Amino acid sequence: MAGKIRVTASETASFGSIFFIAMSRAGFCSRNGVDHGDGEVSMVLMLGNGNEVEVKLPGRLKVSPQMVGATKAATVVVTVEAL
Repeated sequence: MAGKIRVTASETASFGSIFFIAMSRAGFCSRNGVDHGDGEVSMVLMLGNGNEVEVKLPGRLKVSPQMVGATKAATVVVTVEAL
């Protein structure tokens, strides 16, 4: 499954680690780092003042139903959208 997803998180401080943990649980991380693929991932960080910041992760990642499901399960994740 190649594609683009946008992940919106409610807490910015721990989102990076939660996202990596979710990917790891879904089997998309190897000992050498994140497995590469042909998908794109953007993160929308909801700031305390009501503003949002969108950041596109560098490179290409494996985007699959398993990765999306594991990411949705992270407690700080509000939404995961296919683009």
